[in-house]
Amino acid sequence: MGKVCVAPGCKSGYNPKGNEGKKRRLHMFPKDESLRQLWTKAPESTDSNPSRSDRSGKTLCLKILKKDVVPSNFPNLPHYYSKKPPPKRSSTSTSSSRLVNENERILKKIKAFEEANSFFTLEELQIKMDRTCLPSGVQEHYEKKIKSYGLQDEL
Repeated sequence: MGKVCVAPGCKSGYNPKGNEGKKRRLHMFPKDESLRQLWTKAPESTDSNPSRSDRSGKTLCLKILKKDVVPSNFPNLPHYYSKKPPPKRSSTSTSSSRLVNENERILKKIKAFEEANSFFTLEELQIKMDRTCLPSGVQEHYEKKIKSYGLQDEL
């Protein structure tokens, strides 16, 4: 048997008209039984039932074929013959990647907190210090190099 494409509506392997048959590769059905069954189900109306002995004669026409891939794009057929590939998994689809993302988020928050609450001079401390949390009766005294607090005597 000659090498012709068994996908419904495909004319590859027959006498091509013009550039129709160029830049196409004919691929044998896979040896793996489960993958071969997926291939036969891919173009839902395939009337062939390939077995391992049919591998030499039955072929499927695709531009590029990767290992363990099932044909799903049939441009010359109605849209319901072609199946869209499943969406790729997001980067947060595994628990380990979610954990890494959460750790990065926490580290960013810690860094932002440290930047917001750090100071290098007494002036910066005086500006950032929240005086509303001081207890009543505490007096604040500030000199150029020393800041001190003392309790006010109540008489």
